[in-house]
Amino acid sequence: MKGQSSLIGHTIAFALSIGLISALVVALSSVQTNYREFTIDHEIGNVCNMVKNSVEKIYWPSSYMPINTTMGRIVIELPEKIGDIGYEARFDNTSLKVEMNELAINRSCEMGFNISFSGRTDGGRTVIKWLAESKNKIIMEREI
Repeated sequence: MKGQSSLIGHTIAFALSIGLISALVVALSSVQTNYREFTIDHEIGNVCNMVKNSVEKIYWPSSYMPINTTMGRIVIELPEKIGDIGYEARFDNTSLKVEMNELAINRSCEMGFNISFSGRTDGGRTVIKWLAESKNKIIMEREI
């Protein structure tokens, strides 16, 4: 009987250690998910601020604007990935939409200017241009 008692004791200890390891893995996975969500929200905010600040630097309307002329141009370096996941930033009316299809995340931020916006980028070296056409237009595109 003494041999069986030892075997049962080892089995119980092994089962408890497996249970503790499983609980630890679940807890760490939850922490990783929460940290990733926080990081993604923070980095999307940074992308929005970088684009908005760039538009503010080049857009300075005046009373005289020649037609079909590039009035301002700026090149910015956006992150290639957000939270180790690819993304697309595109203008939608007067806001910038940042989409991450892999995680089904879709965030937008208002630009705050009453002009026409168009274009998209998926990070990296990005050009933002102000064109004075029949109406003001801001264009964003990835530099090749």
